[in-house]
Amino acid sequence: MKTLLKIAVLVSIITLGLQFGLNPILDALGFGERAGLRITASAPGKIELDGKEVGDTPYQNENLRPGEHQIKLSAKDGIWQGVVDIAPGTVALVNRDLREGTGEVVTLKKGAGAYITANSKDAEVTIDGVFAGKTPLSLPSLESGEHVFFLSADGFISRSIKATSPPGMRLSINADLALSSTFILSSPTPIPEPLLTVLSTPTGFLRVRDKASLSAKEVARVSSGDTLTLVEELPGWVKIKTKDGIEGYVSSQYIKKQ
Repeated sequence: MKTLLKIAVLVSIITLGLQFGLNPILDALGFGERAGLRITASAPGKIELDGKEVGDTPYQNENLRPGEHQIKLSAKDGIWQGVVDIAPGTVALVNRDLREGTGEVVTLKKGAGAYITANSKDAEVTIDGVFAGKTPLSLPSLESGEHVFFLSADGFISRSIKATSPPGMRLSINADLALSSTFILSSPTPIPEPLLTVLSTPTGFLRVRDKASLSAKEVARVSSGDTLTLVEELPGWVKIKTKDGIEGYVSSQYIKKQ
């Protein structure tokens, strides 16, 4: 009876294989062509693959199904997540520096040459010391073998990537460059306006006048504990702006800087 059952199962597999091809059947049984993934990082981190925690960095698995995989890398320096498409019979490389927000994803697929992208449009690419073009850059005639790819862009820190393009395969590099400190420092940074606190007064409020004089017209009143914005300091007076946007002068005697 068991023998007949085995024969029936075998016949069913052969029939399905003839109808739909052997690859789906082999893949379902765990015998299909596999794909690999290697993840490295600047610091130890946790790896989630397709929503499941699978280990720490450095991580390597060469028994994955080909296709797209969701990857999440978490460490004390930060988090990176993305989708990596791995071709059958190849190993994809994910390398990240979470502290600087830099790294690259290197993949292979059937074809020839290389395709290079970066988070900075028009990043210049040199290959083995020779200028090759700007990203996104397609190089269908790149010779197979090991190459050094150097990416640079205005306002970003340059990055060097060593990768090998095997014969009959197309090499893809997706790089993230870090902003340079010069660019960050040159970017305008808003300076917070100094704030003032209204102290207690004999009347329980403080008059805001249109000029720095006791005889000037009163334009508003503020209460003890109110927060005001400092506009200008004068002898005995402070020009302020209230939370309602009214500007005027108050006695510096009843004002304290926060």
